[in-house]
Amino acid sequence: MQERNRHINRIHKILETANIKLSSVVTAIVGKSARRMLEALIEGESDPVELAQLARGRMRPKIALLQQALQGHLEPHHRFLRRRDPGPSRFSPAACWATGAGSGRAPVAF
Repeated sequence: MQERNRHINRIHKILETANIKLSSVVTAIVGKSARRMLEALIEGESDPVELAQLARGRMRPKIALLQQALQGHLEPHHRFLRRRDPGPSRFSPAACWATGAGSGRAPVAF
């Protein structure tokens, strides 16, 4: 659990230094929509409109807010730091489910 929290804090710090305020709009920075946006940022997408369109479910009504929050500037060194990190997908419900396989008990999703 501490490793997961450190990972999330690193994500917040990288976004903060890039002036991207995603956490002010999304509830969970490692949620499905936020992960999709983070992955697109890492891959080089920088258009806030395109990034906001990656929102799913309850995030769809917040597209205008997401566009404002995603107007920062991610530098190459931010992308490097984010790539070097294990990645938020490691803490996704699917990944948590996979780690519980064969343990004889139900896995706990974060």
